[in-house]
Amino acid sequence: MPETQTKNNLQSFLEILNKGFLDKKDTLIAFEKVAELVLKIQKNQQEAIARLEVNYSQIIKTISEKHDISIKEFTKKTDNINKSVNEATLANRKEHKERLRLIDTKLASVKNGKNGTSIKNIYINDKGELIIVLE
Repeated sequence: MPETQTKNNLQSFLEILNKGFLDKKDTLIAFEKVAELVLKIQKNQQEAIARLEVNYSQIIKTISEKHDISIKEFTKKTDNINKSVNEATLANRKEHKERLRLIDTKLASVKNGKNGTSIKNIYINDKGELIIVLE
């Protein structure tokens, strides 16, 4: 209610009191009812606030639990991916070392090449075998 309207209402009430339309007893009863109404409204508001706080806490708890689960699932999936990548990397390193060993073995057997000159071409075929072509 705007402040000017409140002032006007209070002014009207004071005029009624001054003219004697309400006696002291009626005024006290009216104020008691207003006070009771205000207290009832405050109580209802406090109860509503309490319910809102409980609901808010439950919502935050639910979101937090779901968030924690999501993080745990994400971490687990990431760990599984890391494990797979590490296993694949180790397998590739092992295969690479084996191919290098094979190349070293073949080169050692060739020594100085055909007639002691050179190697024409070295490659790995589709089967993964090292092929050395001599001149």
